[in-house]
Amino acid sequence: LGSFLSEKVGITVHPDKLDIELQGRKVHLYHGDGLLKADVGYRFLRKILRNPLYQRIYKLMHPNMGVPLAGVFSGSSRSLLGLRLDPSRLGEYRAVAQKRLKAGSDIVLYAHTHQPELTRWDRNAYCNTGGWIQRYTYAMLEGGEISLWDYKGPGTKPVSIAATSEKTD
Repeated sequence: LGSFLSEKVGITVHPDKLDIELQGRKVHLYHGDGLLKADVGYRFLRKILRNPLYQRIYKLMHPNMGVPLAGVFSGSSRSLLGLRLDPSRLGEYRAVAQKRLKAGSDIVLYAHTHQPELTRWDRNAYCNTGGWIQRYTYAMLEGGEISLWDYKGPGTKPVSIAATSEKTD
């Protein structure tokens, strides 16, 4: 993303995870890519894509070459979306989140699966925001409590997505 979002739009980008205290809760934010053991190929690709030398070379490319090249990487990532939506893999994200909760976070927030989900363990929670582009789902933190919402369009109220509860191990 470079400096465009921060300089032109005023958005702070955190390229990796962010652990922050919000509303009295310890929140762990991470996109979620590369978390699972099977994501070895993605972790290798991420090292290449984040390499400053490769990024400089990419910036030198004419957009007629650079945009299609970026599309190849983006398209291959999207083709793996079906794998990420597999119920067993969704369970792996939940298990990784639960480890973060046991390590001291109160709320773990991911987005990588594009599958909206809110799971609670007592006062702790794992939330996957789903995908704004596909479904218009988003998370909200109010009074230290996280909730998940589905925006249905102009003139309508967002619909709350119910949380599931699981027993702690």
